[in-house]
Amino acid sequence: MNENRAIVARRTILKGMGFAAAGAVGGLAVKLTGDGRYPDNLDTSATGRTSSSRGRTSTTVADQTSDVTQSTTQSSAPPEPVLANPDPASRILVVVQMFGGNDGLNTLVPFTDDAYYAARPSQAIPADEALNIDGTWGLHPAMTNLYGRGGAYLLGVGITDPDVPNGSHFTMQQRWLDGDPAGEGKDTGIFGRLCDAVHNPDAMVTGCSVFAPTRSMLANQATTVSLPDPGAAWFLDPTNEDRFVQAYQGGLLALGRFSEADTGSFVAGRKGIRDAYGLGSLLFDLPDAYDQYPGDELGRSLAYVGRLIAADQGIRVIQVEFDGNFDSHSGHRGSHDGLMAGLDAALGVFFTDLDQRGMADRVMVMTTSEFGRRLDENASQGLDHGTASVGMMFGPVNPGVYGEPPSLTALTDGGELAATTSFANYYATAAAPWLGIDPAVVHPGATPIDGIVAT
Repeated sequence: MNENRAIVARRTILKGMGFAAAGAVGGLAVKLTGDGRYPDNLDTSATGRTSSSRGRTSTTVADQTSDVTQSTTQSSAPPEPVLANPDPASRILVVVQMFGGNDGLNTLVPFTDDAYYAARPSQAIPADEALNIDGTWGLHPAMTNLYGRGGAYLLGVGITDPDVPNGSHFTMQQRWLDGDPAGEGKDTGIFGRLCDAVHNPDAMVTGCSVFAPTRSMLANQATTVSLPDPGAAWFLDPTNEDRFVQAYQGGLLALGRFSEADTGSFVAGRKGIRDAYGLGSLLFDLPDAYDQYPGDELGRSLAYVGRLIAADQGIRVIQVEFDGNFDSHSGHRGSHDGLMAGLDAALGVFFTDLDQRGMADRVMVMTTSEFGRRLDENASQGLDHGTASVGMMFGPVNPGVYGEPPSLTALTDGGELAATTSFANYYATAAAPWLGIDPAVVHPGATPIDGIVAT
C-alpha cells in the first residue's frame, strides 16, 4: 500500500472507532472524543526591556524612577525572574490561545501616547489605572497577579510583510495554527513541528491540546493528542467494568499491536494508537488537582494542565484555548476588561500551582491571538478587526517590554497598525531559547527575540 493510501486507511479506521484523527505522513495526532460524560473517579472539581531589530535600545523596569509618571500607578522594581531549568529537554511550553482578536493596546497600554486617547475617547484605559511597567507602557489594570509576577511583552506582533494582507478570522487562525505567516500551506501544525523536534521516543505523547483545535498539533513523527474536554477519555478508564467499554479497549490494544508486516505509516499509526491509549489510561491516575483554580472553563483547563505537567510523562507542548468574546465590535471595555481579569485569575493560580509543585522553572506560558483590534473605536463603542497585537510570555522570563512599538499616527493605507514583529519570530522565541531547537523549525528565516528567556 502506498503511503498516502496508508494515511487514509489509518484515518478511516480511527474514525470508525470513535476517534477523530489527523496526521502527516510520518506521525499521528489523535483527538479523543466521547459523549461528554465524566467518569466517577475523574477529578473535575477544579472547575523593561525594549529591543528593536533596527538598532536596539534597552531600558529595564529597574532603571525607571518611581515618579516617572505621577498620574499612573507607580512602578516598582520587577520581581527577580525565575531562572529557566538548565536542561532544555525538561522544559514545557504552554500556549493560551485567545481566538477572536485580542486588543493589544488595552492589554499593554501606551498610557503616555495622546494618539491612543484621541482614537478611543470612551474605550481607552485611563492612564491612572494602567499598571506602570516602565513609564511608557502599563499592563491592563485587571492583571494584578501577572503584573506582580513579571512578564515579557512583545510589541507589534502580526504579519510584517506589507504584501500579505490580513484575512478573516478563519484565514488568520489557520496561519497562526500552521505557523505560516504568508499562508503558503504546510502539512504540519506549528506545535506539531515543535513536538517533532523535541519528542522523546520513550514518551507516550509529546503534545496535548486541551479545549483547543487539533490542527496546530499535526506532526510528522511525534504523537500528539487533543482532548476536547477533560472527560473525553472516559472510555479509556482501565477500571471501567462495562463489558462493552472493555471490548472497545481490547480492540484499541489490538490495533496498537505491532506486526512484522507493518511498514511506514502503519508503524506510526499503531504507535499513535498505543501511545494515545497509554495516555488515556494515565489520565485516570494523575496527581491531585490544586484546588484554588477559578471555576470557569479556562480555570478548569489550566487545572488539568497542571496535573498533566505534574505527572511528568514527557509532554513538552500543551495548548489551551481561552474561549471568550475577544471579537468585541461593541461594548469593548465591558467585555475585554472581564477577559483580562479572567486570564489573570486563572494564570495567577496556575503559577502558584507550579510553584507548589516545584516546577515553575520548567514551564513557559505564551499567549496568541490571530490579530488585534483597530486603533480607533467605532460608533458602537467597540473595536473592529485590526492587525498587530501584543504577545505575552510568563514564567522564566526577564520582565519588560520588547520589540518596536507600532506607530499610532503613521498607520497603514487601510488605517491599521503596522506590525513590527513577525509572529514567526514570536514562535521562534519559544522554539530556540526556550525549547532549545532550531528556529527554522517554526518557519524559514524565523529569528528569536533576544533576552526574553531568563537563564
